Amino acid sequence: MAVYSLPMKSSDEATEEQVLLRNVTDLLLGAWSHKCTYDSVMARCYQCGIQTELYRCGSPLCEACQRKASPQSFVTIDQLNARLTEARDAYRKAVDAQTKAFELRRSLSPNHPDGLFAVQSTTVEVEEAAIKFREALRNFVTALSKRSG
Repeated sequence: MAVYSLPMKSSDEATEEQVLLRNVTDLLLGAWSHKCTYDSVMARCYQCGIQTELYRCGSPLCEACQRKASPQSFVTIDQLNARLTEARDAYRKAVDAQTKAFELRRSLSPNHPDGLFAVQSTTVEVEEAAIKFREALRNFVTALSKRSG
């Protein structure tokens, strides 16, 4: 099949490396001689099987399935900005409430249950608000980068 020759040892016996190299070269030359069509290399959506050029998280996903999977991906920058503003305001309120809870705890006796409960509940609120704020910020920045890129 291939038109090449590998140098042989003086005893005309091919080493394992030469045989392996010859096999790899045969495979490569065979792949190059095979004519590929566009349809044969186009990926298929992992949900519906239709051919697609789009990918999401490294997997082929057609536009219709992507819309079903994440309908929020088609929101405007203004909507994302409004969501970011809401999340930031909620986070600031949660941090303010936590600060007041710490002040309440300092004003009460060290092991008073009201102070401990106030700190614990506001800590959970701050964590939840921080998660929502980070998600809104990530969505906003991603949309801006896609818009400018």
